Amino acid sequence: MRILPCLTAAAALAVVQLAAQSIAITSAPPYGSAGSISGTVTGVNLATHRVAVYIYIDGSGWWTKPSAATPTVPINPNGTFSASVYTCCLDDRATMFCAAVVPASHTPPLASGACGVPASLQSVAETCFDRPGRTLQFAGRTWSVKESPDPVGPGANRFTDHPSDVFIDSIGRLHLRVTFRDGHWRSSEVVLLDEVGYGTYWFTTESQVGSLAPNVTFGAFTWDAHCDDTTIPTWPNREIDFEDSRWGNAGDPYSSQVVVQPWTVSGNVVRYFTPTLSPSPTLTRFFTWAQDRIEFGAIAGLASPGTFSASNALHASTYLHNPAIGHRVPPEGREKFRFNLWINQGSAPSNGQVAEVIISDFRYTSTAGTFPGGCGVNPPGSAALVSGTPSLGNSVTLGFDNPAGTQNAGSLAGMILGGAVSRFPCGLLRLG
Repeated sequence: MRILPCLTAAAALAVVQLAAQSIAITSAPPYGSAGSISGTVTGVNLATHRVAVYIYIDGSGWWTKPSAATPTVPINPNGTFSASVYTCCLDDRATMFCAAVVPASHTPPLASGACGVPASLQSVAETCFDRPGRTLQFAGRTWSVKESPDPVGPGANRFTDHPSDVFIDSIGRLHLRVTFRDGHWRSSEVVLLDEVGYGTYWFTTESQVGSLAPNVTFGAFTWDAHCDDTTIPTWPNREIDFEDSRWGNAGDPYSSQVVVQPWTVSGNVVRYFTPTLSPSPTLTRFFTWAQDRIEFGAIAGLASPGTFSASNALHASTYLHNPAIGHRVPPEGREKFRFNLWINQGSAPSNGQVAEVIISDFRYTSTAGTFPGGCGVNPPGSAALVSGTPSLGNSVTLGFDNPAGTQNAGSLAGMILGGAVSRFPCGLLRLG
C-alpha cells in the first residue's frame, strides 16, 4: 500500500509562499550617509541568480550600483544580499533604491543618469524603497524637501533644504525661496510622498507669481521618477504642469502657462497672463486629470473647481487625448506631485533678488468636480456676503442658505468664529 502525504492548509500555504519569487529591501543607510542596502530574496535558485541595484538621485537620474564594473551582487545561501550604494558625489543624496533579481548569466543594462530603471532587466522580482531627506507637514500631508549641494535638474540648480528657505509658517503656509547661501544661489522644491493618480489637484498661492524675476520659475506639477509611461516614450514622466515664468524674456506679455509634456508638441503649452492681484494676492489653481482629458483652471481669489466665477478666471482650458495630432494624456502611474521655485537660465536671478512663493493650501480628490463647502458639511453657496467689505474695522452682513436642499426642515444656520488656523473651504486666517 502506498501512503500519500497530506498537507494541512497552513503547510500548503507555506509551500505556495516559498515558491513565490520575491525580493525585499530591509535596511538602508540614513539620508546623507554612505553605506550599503541589504535585503532578502525568496523563491528562486540562489546559486543561479544575482541582485541588480539602482539608486535614484533627484534631478540626476538613476545609477547602477555598486558600480558599472560590478552591476550585480550575489545572493547569500540564507537568501540575503548586500550592495554598496555609495561611490562618490551625490550618491548619499539618493532618495530611492530599486533592487531586482536577475539570472546570473544575464548582464543587466547599466544606468548612468538614466530616466528610470532599464526595462530590459529580465528580472524575476523587483522592489523599490523610498528614502526621503528632511520632511515637513503641509496641508495634512507629508512632503520631502529636495536637497543637493551640486547642480542638478531642473536648470542645473543647487537645491536648499535649509529651514529658513523651505518652511511652514505659524499659520500653516508653505514657503519656498530662491536664495544666496554658502556662496551659491540655491533653489527649492518639495515632493508629496503620496502617489495619488487621476483626480483633481487644487492649490492656492499668496504671492505675486506673475512678477517673478524673468528667469525664475514657480512650478506645480506631477512627475514620475520611474519613467515607465510607454504611451509617451519621448517624455515618460507623466508630467502635467502649472508654471509661472517668462523664461528669461522680460518682455514676454505672458507670465504663466499650463503644460502637458512634451512641451515641444503643438498645443501642449498654453500661455496666459497672471496680473498683479489686488487687494489680495490669493490665486487658486487646479487641474482635473482623467483618462481622456485634463481640465485646467486659474482663478483670482479663493475658488473651487466647477463653481468659480468666469469673471475671476485668468485661464481655463481642456486638453483632450488625441494621438492623431500628438496629444496624449498620460496614464496614471507612480507619479508624485511637486512644488518648486528655481532659476531657469543662468546661475542667479536676473534681478539679483531673493525670490519667494507662499503656498497657502493644497487639496486632492480622486473624483472630479467641486470640493465640498462648509468644512465638508454644507454645499458651495451656503454662505454669501450680502453687504459690506470684509476688512479690519468694517461691518459685514452674511446670508446663509441651503442651495442643495441637503438639510432637514427646521435646521438652524450658524457661524462660528475662532482664532485657530482653518483652511478652505472653511476659511483662511488673514494677517490683521
